[in-house]
Amino acid sequence: MKSFYYTTTVVFLSLITAGCSVSKLLVGQVDAVDQKSSTIQVTPVEVINPNWKRIDVSENSTPNDMPDRAWQSTKTASVISLNSACRQRNDEAQNYAEMGLKEITADLLSQWTEMDHKTETDLTLSGFPAFETTAEGIYYGRHRKFQTVVVKTPTCIYDLIFLSPPKSYAQDLAIFQKFRDKLILK
Repeated sequence: MKSFYYTTTVVFLSLITAGCSVSKLLVGQVDAVDQKSSTIQVTPVEVINPNWKRIDVSENSTPNDMPDRAWQSTKTASVISLNSACRQRNDEAQNYAEMGLKEITADLLSQWTEMDHKTETDLTLSGFPAFETTAEGIYYGRHRKFQTVVVKTPTCIYDLIFLSPPKSYAQDLAIFQKFRDKLILK
């Protein structure tokens, strides 16, 4: 149970830091423009596998500081999260449209150290360009394996994160991939 709470805390701390840094990259230091996507169609992970439970967003955090949605496996403590940063005005959307998926991913992964076995793949998700990264390394003092997918639409950037202890990575990866493949982004 200690691992469950530790992993949940670490993931939320990292998502807050990563989400804020990506949003600052998108529009400088102006956070007030960030909005969560209202057009994501998500199949909840607990529907895909009943051993996963949704993580409730903390009441003490502002909506832009937390992922749109997050789940954790009750068996392995693996975590799946989905985050969005959107711009509604075309001129602002154009500014961050120039950022590449690799640049956004590099910022997202900046908290990792000692990364090994890193693979990167271009793919398409919901008809939009995406960039997938798989690796393992040290994350907040613990050895973890992960897969991230960064997707750009005309007005939003989405990041999907799957974080797992290395020993349970293979068994939970299929659940993350089902979740990813069922997403409908606009």
